[in-house]
Amino acid sequence: MSALLCGAAGANASEAAGLVAGFVAERVLDHALGLFELAACRGAAIDHEDQGCSNRHTSRTLHDRAGACRDLARSTAHPRHTGETFCAVKSSTAPARRPDNHGCVPRILSPTEFRSQPWKNGGGVTHEIVRWPDAGARGGTHDDAYDVRISIADDRTPGPFSRFPGYRRWSFLAGKAPIVLDVAGTVHELAAPGDHLEVDGDVAISCALPAGPTQLFNILVRDGVDAVVGRGPCARPIRFAFALAALPWLPSGHAAVFDPPEVATLTGDAVWLR
Repeated sequence: MSALLCGAAGANASEAAGLVAGFVAERVLDHALGLFELAACRGAAIDHEDQGCSNRHTSRTLHDRAGACRDLARSTAHPRHTGETFCAVKSSTAPARRPDNHGCVPRILSPTEFRSQPWKNGGGVTHEIVRWPDAGARGGTHDDAYDVRISIADDRTPGPFSRFPGYRRWSFLAGKAPIVLDVAGTVHELAAPGDHLEVDGDVAISCALPAGPTQLFNILVRDGVDAVVGRGPCARPIRFAFALAALPWLPSGHAAVFDPPEVATLTGDAVWLR
């Protein structure tokens, strides 16, 4: 400013006043355009946080919109003075939210997608929902190597269950009718959906069906594999959920696979693995 006034000292007063007024007007306009650009880009960031779950897609959208903010401001502005920086916006990496789950929408599996196969001992039919690793699952057998296997079994006739040495077994009542289990000579009755039993996979189990056919939801986890099985609300990210009865976001008898694991809204009717 002082240099400008010194340069204008030899000019008449009106010319000096004109130069000063022009300089001030340019600075005011430049500042206003910078504020416009910042507000527009912040609006793009807010819109980004309200969009869906694909962070890769929404980050590209935010980048494009931020670029459009800069281009719009610069197309209407005077040349900027060097050293001025505007609209420093970083894209959010937080996952988009949905009403029922805290993170990305899971892959939902309906009963029609379960893989039906005979029991290992041939005494019934089970419907495999998922196994990890999944190699050989399509058309595979019970002898294929896996760390985790989740299925729902039709229990239609009394008799022995298959045995799975080297695994831990969780069995939850999923049908409406009760089931009575003889576990190595000790009797356990699962009467209400969600009642369950946790035993070593190699333990001898046989069943009685006092009210007719029913279903058991089963999880097998190989010994030494880091996995936790539970029922009801869970504050930690989970990998899998099954609805014994309808959840607000998951129909009854359906499964949800979270990849990567996510925190989900669960009720007492949900069985989960993490």
